[in-house]
Amino acid sequence: MKLPGKKDYRPSLHTTKLHKLRTENSSRQNYNGAGEAEVVPGFQIAEEIRKFQHNWELEYPEDGHSNFIGPFQYIEEETARLGARVPVRFISYLLHGDKLTVSLSRAEVILMAMGKEYLLQTGEIQVVPNPNWTFERWLNYMQERGCI
Repeated sequence: MKLPGKKDYRPSLHTTKLHKLRTENSSRQNYNGAGEAEVVPGFQIAEEIRKFQHNWELEYPEDGHSNFIGPFQYIEEETARLGARVPVRFISYLLHGDKLTVSLSRAEVILMAMGKEYLLQTGEIQVVPNPNWTFERWLNYMQERGCI
């Protein structure tokens, strides 16, 4: 398996363009601290990060010299390049189970950084309504967007 990083991996231009259009054109409303309407379970993203870390360590084993960049630093750098930096600390929270849910936009950026953005389209990673939103509020939001 070829991993991103030193191999000049970049998400496809189409995927990057779709992500930017989705995040730039969305109205940045204040949801009173309730977060986005759609979220991803944190354990599913954490599982993919662990797989990415394992594959990274197989591809770039430590040979007594310090590695230039690790898998979590790589994710942080790639998400920053995509315009939505996800710090290593947040990744650590995910891996330790401290984040039960992750906003859809942040999950999408993390997956794009790892080259696994297809997992959202195939349904391997679930997208669920935010549990901090009431059902009525979520329905109104989805009706405004034309999804229902």
